[in-house]
Amino acid sequence: MTRFLSLLTVSLLTLGSLYGQKKDLRYNLNDDGSQYIKATFLNQTWVRWTQNNPGALVDGYLEDNTFDIGLRRTRIQLFGKISDRVFVYTQFGTNNLSYIGERKQGLFFHDAIGEIELA
Repeated sequence: MTRFLSLLTVSLLTLGSLYGQKKDLRYNLNDDGSQYIKATFLNQTWVRWTQNNPGALVDGYLEDNTFDIGLRRTRIQLFGKISDRVFVYTQFGTNNLSYIGERKQGLFFHDAIGEIELA
C-alpha cells in the first residue's frame, strides 16, 4: 500500500508541474516592468520497469521485477532584473526523488549568478 501511495504522490506532483508551467510567476518591481523577479518550476520525470536478477532484494523483499516513477530532476529557478544594471539568477532543487531511493533528500543550489552592467 505504501508503494501505491508513493506512486500516486509522485504522479500528482508531476501533473501539478505540467499545469504549473502555464502560469507566469512574475512580480514587477516598477511600473513599466523593466525591473522584475520571476520564478519557474522545472521537472524531469522517469518511469522505470526493471527485470531483476534471481534472488534480488528490494527494501529487504525478494522481487522479480521493480517498477517505479521518480522525479529525476526537480528545479526551482528564481531570477530577475532587480535594478537597471543588476540581474540575478539562482537555481535550486533535488535529484532522483523516488520511493526506492534514499529517504534523506534535501534541496541544494545548482547555480547562482549575479551580473552587473558597468557601462
